[in-house]
Amino acid sequence: MDYSKTLFIHNSISTKIIKDRNKEVISNLPFSIENTVNNIIFLSQDLYTAFGHHHKVIASVTRLVCWSKPSSGVIKLNTDGSSLGNPRPAGMGGLFRNEQGSWIMGYAFKMGHAHSLEAELCSIRMGLRIAWEHGITSLQVESDCEVVVNLILRGEH
Repeated sequence: MDYSKTLFIHNSISTKIIKDRNKEVISNLPFSIENTVNNIIFLSQDLYTAFGHHHKVIASVTRLVCWSKPSSGVIKLNTDGSSLGNPRPAGMGGLFRNEQGSWIMGYAFKMGHAHSLEAELCSIRMGLRIAWEHGITSLQVESDCEVVVNLILRGEH
């Protein structure tokens, strides 16, 4: 896709965000990021189709989440892994926080070429290894990857 088409799509999406926000402000409605994200997904799909690209933009359920403190005496490990493709250059990382939300320690590593699911799983494994090495015995692990969470909870492989 050439630069002018990319710029047009960017401007169209930016305009859509501003219009949605202004519409809700003028109507005294709370700004809904979920509605705006879903509208952008459908707009993107329409624009790509209009330019002769037939890539399907897959709409997903958008959920806003926020970090919550762990229980007293529990350390929380938040992990993430990502890949620039499957397989492509990947990385992983995580951080440990106490019950007040204060940073204890963190880690980040390049992985070479990997799949995104592999990066997510390796990040959790590395975090568990670091927790073990530092004698952390009460740990809560959070990941943003629902597939990985389900794999671990259900023991699927």
